[in-house]
Amino acid sequence: MANSNRHRNFMEKLEVDGTMYSLDSDIRDKAVQYYASLYKETEDWRPFVDDLPFEMIGDTDRSMLTTRFEKDEILQVIKDLQGDKSTRPDGFTMAFYQQYWRVLETDIMGFFYEFFEKGTFAYSLNATFVTLIPKKQNAVLDGLVSKSQNAFVGGRQTLDSVLIANECLDSRIKCRLPGLVCKLDIEKAYDHSFRGIRQGDPLSPLLFLLVMEVLSRMLRRTEEAGLIKGFKAGSSAGEGISVSHLLFAYDTIVFCDADPEQLLHLHMVLTCFKAATGLGVNMGKSELVPVGTVLHLQHLADILCCRTGTLPLLYLGLPLGASFKASSIWNPILEKIERRLAGWKRIYLSKGGRLTLLKSTLSSLPNSYLSLFTILKHVAARIEKLQRDFLWGGLGDGFKHHLVNWSTVCSPIAQSGLGVRKHVELVAGMGDRIWDASIASSLSSFNGDRTWNITFIRDFNDWEVDQVLAFFNFLQSWIPSTADLDSMHWKLRHHGIFDTKSYYHVIDGT
Repeated sequence: MANSNRHRNFMEKLEVDGTMYSLDSDIRDKAVQYYASLYKETEDWRPFVDDLPFEMIGDTDRSMLTTRFEKDEILQVIKDLQGDKSTRPDGFTMAFYQQYWRVLETDIMGFFYEFFEKGTFAYSLNATFVTLIPKKQNAVLDGLVSKSQNAFVGGRQTLDSVLIANECLDSRIKCRLPGLVCKLDIEKAYDHSFRGIRQGDPLSPLLFLLVMEVLSRMLRRTEEAGLIKGFKAGSSAGEGISVSHLLFAYDTIVFCDADPEQLLHLHMVLTCFKAATGLGVNMGKSELVPVGTVLHLQHLADILCCRTGTLPLLYLGLPLGASFKASSIWNPILEKIERRLAGWKRIYLSKGGRLTLLKSTLSSLPNSYLSLFTILKHVAARIEKLQRDFLWGGLGDGFKHHLVNWSTVCSPIAQSGLGVRKHVELVAGMGDRIWDASIASSLSSFNGDRTWNITFIRDFNDWEVDQVLAFFNFLQSWIPSTADLDSMHWKLRHHGIFDTKSYYHVIDGT
């Protein structure tokens, strides 16, 4: 294995600016020169962006960020850590600090207070076996970046950007107006060493988001001036919400009309963004994708000096603009499953090992696609066949008898099954989901008063008490009446029967 990795990573020669280097010393020097120039600031002065309307945090948040370390906060962190773990070479486990907190409290709090006052600590404290990425509960990042950014912000999910982008494309296609989607390849690093930040520093994602906020504000001001027109989302009549750009870390897409003037303005914005921040766009890897019938596409791409692409466009791992009825969109998932199986089949695995891989890896592969597309029956059957053959197979590709019925394998463990999820039934649940519970089993009665019977999967923290109380108050206001016969009624239709058209009109605002 070591020889295989060494052979794969061996660099026999290196071409730099048309010149080929084969000596180890030359290859090493050229590699060092490349990365030294890559992470070196070349500009002595950069323009300011003070006139852009950035978000600002209030006095309360500023005070929270500069508050001294609280004893209860530190003690809670120590209690939450596993007692048998030791992160430092000295061998002291967290159980030691938990057990003797009263003895160590003065020294520990003194260290934190000294660090708060001076901002430095002994270099030897970095000698650990693990690197922790600190995250502050209820921080202020969501108040500093705009809604167009979804990465690393609490309450915002990756799927949000995909759904918004897909809705924009769908609305644009329905109104039959030609448009363009620009998928930009942003530099993935803003942790240059001259800024005092090393690779993997927890400040890096924060700084990247704040810098990308400059691009977001520039694009928004350009759109407000009418120089760029985004896609209307939520209405096929062109009266919905205008979306000009979506940012998820370095995955950035821009929506605009098929107009050379708008692309020229976009190019100017990207140039100003690089001049102000030093974070550039690799136009050679960026794509310009047409929506509808776009004439002279290559001429439009030459304005940005980028390449052209076609729909469906891969964005955050999901295809945008793909037909939900096309089975071809599932080909990447099937190919990924087959590639993983091909590697695992070459090694000996017990039935327990195969079952663990089946549950943890193979069963979770299509979940991102299931969030956006309805899985086709023959695709689900193909995935289940791959799962069955892998579970009961062995070394080689020969036929192996299936010892247990597949429906039994997919049954919950409480019903003598193995708990493997079937993707066709995943949408409706396996029988142990919350939506399978009856109202009667979820309510408790005491002295004639009924309350919801709720069990949390973990103990909530002190700062979550207000949220838990608000959650209980909300549920208590929705206890169904026992006077009438239970029935389901869709209020948006006079006949009370649910249909997707009326639901879409509600979320569409029409």
